[in-house]
Amino acid sequence: MIDPIGPGDAGGPREVFWRLHDRVRDDYDMDGQADLYAPDGTLELPFAPPGVPRRLQGREAIRGFLRAAGGRARAAGRRIVRYDRVVVHDTTDPEVIVAEFDLHGVGPTGEAYRLPFIQVLRVRGGEIVFMRDYFAAAPLEAVLRPRHEGDPEAPGGARDAEAADAERAAGQREQEG
Repeated sequence: MIDPIGPGDAGGPREVFWRLHDRVRDDYDMDGQADLYAPDGTLELPFAPPGVPRRLQGREAIRGFLRAAGGRARAAGRRIVRYDRVVVHDTTDPEVIVAEFDLHGVGPTGEAYRLPFIQVLRVRGGEIVFMRDYFAAAPLEAVLRPRHEGDPEAPGGARDAEAADAERAAGQREQEG
């Protein structure tokens, strides 16, 4: 993997991006993640599902949202394992990066899942002043939704087996390529 932080990026958008995701991966440290936002920072979720705010303004509003999201993931028995296919694009604005990545996790019965993301971050003075988080709402909802026995999308159900087969095939192609 290419070194994600370039020279002179201390407190810059690349460093903050990695700190943000280290905190989420390491036991859903949502308070630590919220602390990376400026007091008047903004988090936008343009593709948020119904009932989820599309814009949060201010560190404490973001903190409340992140705590609830982290709590739901923990209660569902979900754990983030790794990020891969991470590509961070610099822009002509030194405060702004665009990051693409896949989040890999496991559920309560060991089923694997993968969620693709694109994030745009504006970082000033080591704090996130703006973040736009693009994700596919349906797969994210499926990961966090309580599962019931007999549900084809439940762990061990037909869709879970299809997803596991697809994930294995993709992993084999990556190793071969």
